[in-house]
Amino acid sequence: MAGMNILLLRPIFEPGGATRAIVQLARGLVARGHTVSLAAHRWDWLADSSIAAMPVDYVPFHPSTPASLIQSITALRRIVRRRKIDLMHSHHRFTSVSAQVVSTLSGVPVVSTVHEFRFNQLWLTRFGLRGQVATYSQALKDHLVQHYRIPAQCIQVQSMGIDLAAYPSVVRQKVESPVPVIGCLARLVDGKGMDVLIRALAEVRRMWSDPFVCRIIGDGPLRPVLEELVVTLELANYVQFIGWQDDILSSIAQTNFLVLPSLQEGLGLVILEGWLLAKPTVGSNVGGIPELIQHQHNGLLVPPGDAVALAEAIIALLQHPDQVKRLGQAGWETVQRCNTLDTMIDQTEQLYRAVLD
Repeated sequence: MAGMNILLLRPIFEPGGATRAIVQLARGLVARGHTVSLAAHRWDWLADSSIAAMPVDYVPFHPSTPASLIQSITALRRIVRRRKIDLMHSHHRFTSVSAQVVSTLSGVPVVSTVHEFRFNQLWLTRFGLRGQVATYSQALKDHLVQHYRIPAQCIQVQSMGIDLAAYPSVVRQKVESPVPVIGCLARLVDGKGMDVLIRALAEVRRMWSDPFVCRIIGDGPLRPVLEELVVTLELANYVQFIGWQDDILSSIAQTNFLVLPSLQEGLGLVILEGWLLAKPTVGSNVGGIPELIQHQHNGLLVPPGDAVALAEAIIALLQHPDQVKRLGQAGWETVQRCNTLDTMIDQTEQLYRAVLD
């Protein structure tokens, strides 16, 4: 399709899978000849060099009061007019609400991508998700239909795309640690199951006599609580909190396999990022995770919240490096076949055509 002027919206571009997914989308759209700009309340973590040149405008996306909502609508409408935007693509329900009002006032269409499970603010979400909506998993689509009563025919399930060509040097890196390294990349917030992981690691230590280390790549408000739990369970020599890293894939490259212990998850971009490097994931059988991981084929699935089952799966991979290699290779083949950036951009352009035609 002909190049368009697209505005991507999110309140905060914070560390996490949603921001990394939007970065992938922006890359792919620019490669197709579109002009991309962004609007946000904060964008501290937009360190990726491939989007550093994209313009970012400030919009106070916090519609907690009528006054703040009016401020965000006014600022967004001004940006849409000044930048001559053809289409707004929202990536959060707050930005979707503002974008829907601006769309009504200006005639500029809006589409919305839902990245996370939410259960509150029914009216706000229903209003923001009028029109065309995208998700990256069937589980999220089902949630929107069942909980928010969004019409199923208005929701497109897309394949999350990732660009292998952008990371050629990382693929060749070798694990430098003398002991097995378990990686977990997540925001340290409720719903990510990080306490379950730490309790599982205590079980691993009890049942597995050889040394290992788990590197927790991420940060968030629960970090002090989790660090205290590590001390309480005497895991200080086994768990490392290394915070957010700008180069996510280099951090993943220095692990043997990954763990995603979420209690709810829209998809799990880190699974695909691990597969780029042939690193399998032990993931919770919840949300969109089982739409990526096929148990015993390209990863392992465990019941969410079950520390003992998670420990047993981790030990199985520690015991069998050959299984880690087999699962990782199958994951690499999966991402090459099903999760290319071109496929995601094709589907996104199809969504854009649906609102423009």
